Amino acid sequence: MKTKKLIGILAIMVTVVFMYSCSGGSNTGKMIVKKWQVESIKSADFDKEMAKLKQMGDTAKDSATKSAVAEKIKMNESFMDSFKQMVVEYKADSTFERTMSFMGQTQTQKGKWAIGGKDGMSLMETDDKQKKDTIMITEISADKFSVSTPDKSMSITYKAAPATK
Repeated sequence: MKTKKLIGILAIMVTVVFMYSCSGGSNTGKMIVKKWQVESIKSADFDKEMAKLKQMGDTAKDSATKSAVAEKIKMNESFMDSFKQMVVEYKADSTFERTMSFMGQTQTQKGKWAIGGKDGMSLMETDDKQKKDTIMITEISADKFSVSTPDKSMSITYKAAPATK
């Protein structure tokens, strides 16, 4: 899986998470209203890509290839580490703001969120460019929540972000 595609999938997941607290009376909607920081990300595609790169590095015969593969592995790990610094705030007015830094640049995305689905566990998000995404909430508590893609190939766990003064 290409890194750009992984970034896109993660951005979609984050966007969906932002729309989560929009359902007025639901407990899930009320619980999501706060700042959250990524605690962990699990991606079957990312894991497969990393395993393939590590195998390439282990079997490469020349030092230039080994070095290029090692650099790609390092870049992918750095990318995933940068996602753990991402902060999303779901607000009571059904808006969200997500801030992420990557390679020295900070990006902020804003939009609207809502809780829906038959079981009230779908987080729907519409960003400021009108892109709509939906993701499944798999767990939620006062200090942690988890989401996954519908095919369960990727999941993200968030923890309540530390309060800022």
